[in-house]
Amino acid sequence: MTLRELAKKVRFKSMFNYLYKNFYKDEALTANQVTELSIELNRIYKKLRQLPKGDIDTYKIYVTQPVGADTIIDVCLFEEGRDELVTFSELPIESIIDLEIFRALKMTDGECMAYIFRQMQKNI
Repeated sequence: MTLRELAKKVRFKSMFNYLYKNFYKDEALTANQVTELSIELNRIYKKLRQLPKGDIDTYKIYVTQPVGADTIIDVCLFEEGRDELVTFSELPIESIIDLEIFRALKMTDGECMAYIFRQMQKNI
């Protein structure tokens, strides 16, 4: 499954709920701040889903967990030709949208999308 396919499959609300529960809940946001966050992330999510076709196919989006880390999920890009992991910041977001996703963990589509989206939003 590509990132575009996953983004079209996963509803924003389910992804946002997972993000909020796992990354924002402890920040003691007011109801207005949560609403503003939801609106901003939804705007970014819609933008992501409407990106033109990507032109790179030598990478895969790799979702994994470092050995010995029970709570850390790592999302990066894997370049198959060089057998090398690189960060999302090394490629423009427009190039990433049609990459295949490799999940080394058992997780729902919503959880997977939340982790990838969180990594990407730093670069959008």
